Amino acid sequence: MSKYLFQDWRDEQRKVKYPFADTATMTNGVITFLNSLFIDGQLYPIGGGPRLYISKVTREVDVVALTLRSEASEDLATASFQIASPPANGILVFSDQYDRPAGVLVSTASELAIFGAIDQGTYLFTVAQTEFVATVVVPMPDAGVRGIITADGELVAGDVWLVGENGIVLRKDGDALRIDIVGDAFAKRALCVDEQEEEVAEDEGVLAAYCPLLTINGYTPDDYGNFEMRVGGNQVQQPILRIEPGEDANSLKLRLLAQYNFKDL
Repeated sequence: MSKYLFQDWRDEQRKVKYPFADTATMTNGVITFLNSLFIDGQLYPIGGGPRLYISKVTREVDVVALTLRSEASEDLATASFQIASPPANGILVFSDQYDRPAGVLVSTASELAIFGAIDQGTYLFTVAQTEFVATVVVPMPDAGVRGIITADGELVAGDVWLVGENGIVLRKDGDALRIDIVGDAFAKRALCVDEQEEEVAEDEGVLAAYCPLLTINGYTPDDYGNFEMRVGGNQVQQPILRIEPGEDANSLKLRLLAQYNFKDL
């Protein structure tokens, strides 16, 4: 019994150019794609325009890579395999530069092994030579926000949580995301978090908890968590409480002068 369903359909497809278009020449003068090379396919690279085709075949020492492109775009996606061990199921899986799925081409391991006969190098093709038929191409316009690229070039996609902190405010504005940068006068409070607690929070993927002052010189806040500091000591020329700019741009320095008895505060 055949390991494939609809083996007769596969046999029929080996005799026609499909999944390439009937108008495709199937050769660039150096490499010729046989009708039996690919049996079927479903291709959906993001950003692809009309007339998708194989733009190049690259042979390295032990790897072969096929690259997709549309008529009005740069390279969109690539699939590669080891010459010594092509996929047992004959399926080439394409992905784009951010490792997003871009489709498959169905072949057999024996057909893919033929690429081992070509010399090392890059072989270019035109749309007239390797265009795919429209029925195997799913248009995927590059519209809207599909992911976020971090500073080191990594793509973050799928379910993403955006959390505003340290003066960054996020809000939904209709069907758009609004980001306001307002600054955070209390950004320094993060320094009071115990280092070990902060490491645990990072390992667990949670935000570090807010860490307020519990006491000042042994004195506790009121029922609302506030410390009240008043100007006092009329015998001195300076107020008891002096507020000065801190060493950092977003910090303040509080100094208490002249009086050391805080029992009445």
